[in-house]
Amino acid sequence: MWVWLFLPPLFWLPEVQGNCTSPVPPLHSTLKEDIPKEGYPVGTVLTYHCISGYEYIPGINPSITCLNTSKWSEISSLCRGRKCPPPIIQYGKTDADDDIRLGGNVTFSCVDGYWLIGEATLKCILKDGKVDWNREFPVCEHIPCRRPENILDGEFDPDPNDQYYVGSVVIYRCNTDFSLIGNSTITCITTEDGQNGKWNLPAPECKKVKCHRPKVENGKLVNFPKPSYAYNEAISFECNSGYSAVGSLHIKCGANSSWVPAIPECVKDNCTSPVLPPHSTLKEDVPKEGYPVGTVLTCHCISGYEYIPGINPSITCLNTSKWSEISSLCQGRKCPPPIIQYGKTDADDDIRLGGNVTFSCVDGYWLIGEATLKCILKDGKVDWNREFPVCEHIPCRRPENILDGEFDPDPNDQYYVGSVVIYRCNTDFSLIGNSTITCITTEDGQHGKWILPAPECKSKEKWKRL
Repeated sequence: MWVWLFLPPLFWLPEVQGNCTSPVPPLHSTLKEDIPKEGYPVGTVLTYHCISGYEYIPGINPSITCLNTSKWSEISSLCRGRKCPPPIIQYGKTDADDDIRLGGNVTFSCVDGYWLIGEATLKCILKDGKVDWNREFPVCEHIPCRRPENILDGEFDPDPNDQYYVGSVVIYRCNTDFSLIGNSTITCITTEDGQNGKWNLPAPECKKVKCHRPKVENGKLVNFPKPSYAYNEAISFECNSGYSAVGSLHIKCGANSSWVPAIPECVKDNCTSPVLPPHSTLKEDVPKEGYPVGTVLTCHCISGYEYIPGINPSITCLNTSKWSEISSLCQGRKCPPPIIQYGKTDADDDIRLGGNVTFSCVDGYWLIGEATLKCILKDGKVDWNREFPVCEHIPCRRPENILDGEFDPDPNDQYYVGSVVIYRCNTDFSLIGNSTITCITTEDGQHGKWILPAPECKSKEKWKRL
């Protein structure tokens, strides 16, 4: 028996591939295709080119591909601005390198001695389809100086064109028998604002200068003597033995036919009144204005001071007309030792005039009076500026009496830090607590207190029942 099966017909449908939409071109680029489509099949390759004024960045592939994901392969950056011509001007400089591209700026300035003519800042733009600067370059022109001054009885070599600029150098010279006063050479430099030129020095003068040979009492000329000397000629002197110079021993013939500095004097060697060490004075009654070489003076200490051991108190006028030196001679005398009963100090006992001491007390005592004293001069003697403070024993209140008991009181019935009291109970009573209490200082150290409360006395019979 035959069975016929009827199956519906089968159709093989082709696989549907995706499309890419029209791509977004990278900055400053466009597609080479004339008309972008709305959709591109997978595998489509498109190529970009840079718009006018821009060029490919080296090493970047300008093509994109429609991928199986229906997305285009990516290009982050493709085009960059083309370079402008190098911004170079003679005697100029810029604030940037030569690699300036479309959209960039450059600012020109000039080297020292030149000023800028024209606009300083230019922009790289697209002009007539080409990358170029938005205006002509400025120019750096040499900054001029006015013509140098002519001088009487002298001259200078003029520039061939009689034109002078920053950096120009002019040399003056005087006629025969005239001396040049000032600088022979002047230079054209820029003013402080860099916008103009000026000469660095005034023009010199030409003068007839003659200085006569000087004479110095108790001295002699070191150079070969001449009847007269020309401008700027120098001579030197030396003083005879036992004499010293007042003024300079080296002088020059000055512009006004006089010696500069003034002709020196040779005077008998003397020491002036000495500068004494601190806290000292001379034993001589009246200090003089001058002392001959070899003079010996003795210093003594003023009231309240004494010699530092081992220091010679004498000074001598030396051949150099200077006194031998004493750096330190006197020290303050000592104050009486700062000692108080039950006290201590923040210093040793060697406290001298001008020094301070601060007292405090040992444990269990408090300070009555000013803590800090100063060592001063009082009635011609070194002493403390006030009486010493006193350390007094810190008291405790009288111990408490107890019922059915007692304690042995102090003979004077006075109690201080360190005092010990012993309690005892009457017959048939027991002592509850500590029998011994001690007076101690409070935490601030200013008062006394008993370390424990007083004990109690309880009946032994009652205690047993409890």
